[in-house]
This record gives sequence, C-alpha cells and structure tokens, in this order.
Amino acid sequence: MKEYKCEICSQTGARFRSYKKVLGLVLISRVSYTKPRALCEKHKVSEGAKANLANFFLGWWGITAFIWNIMAIISNFTGGKDVTETVESAYANYVKGVAEAMDKQKVLG
Repeated sequence: MKEYKCEICSQTGARFRSYKKVLGLVLISRVSYTKPRALCEKHKVSEGAKANLANFFLGWWGITAFIWNIMAIISNFTGGKDVTETVESAYANYVKGVAEAMDKQKVLG
C-alpha cells in the first residue's frame, strides 16, 4: 500500500475518505457520497463536520431522509467512510486499461 499525504497539512499516512450527504424532500430522499479526499487522522473529523453542515439544513425534510441523516451525521463525525482500497483498485484498473489500449494501438499501428 502506498503512503499518501494529507491534502490539508501534507502529513504522510493519510487515507482516502468520503462523507455522506443527505438531501431530504417530502416525497423523495437521496443519499450520496462526497469525492474521496486524502486526509490524515487530524483532519478526517473536521472535514466530516463540513459535510454535515449541508446535512443539518437539507437532510431532515423527508421520513426516510430523517433516519438516513442521523446515520450520516454519526458516520461523518467519526471520520466518514475509508475508501482507500476502492480508490487504489479503481486506479489499478485504469492503469491496466490504458496499458491494454496502448498495446492494441501498437498491434494496429
């Protein structure tokens, strides 16, 4: 596993984190995740608090959204979701696909 630097303070040992956002409307509710960011232990909770700011205003206005919002707030205040393995896997698949495309071009060209 590679060592990542925190996007805020450049400290090594960061992990990719994503935070829940809840949009609650009367009849429709939606849960989404923020773009993954490399954050150290010190900054993972403060960034979760920023994500919760929108949840405090937009996440309460539906029956299911009310419940999802409570779970999102708890998750965000505990550091969000660690998605480091997912990011690394997606990047490895991307690199593999680029290499395969380049090999096909060599064969055709």
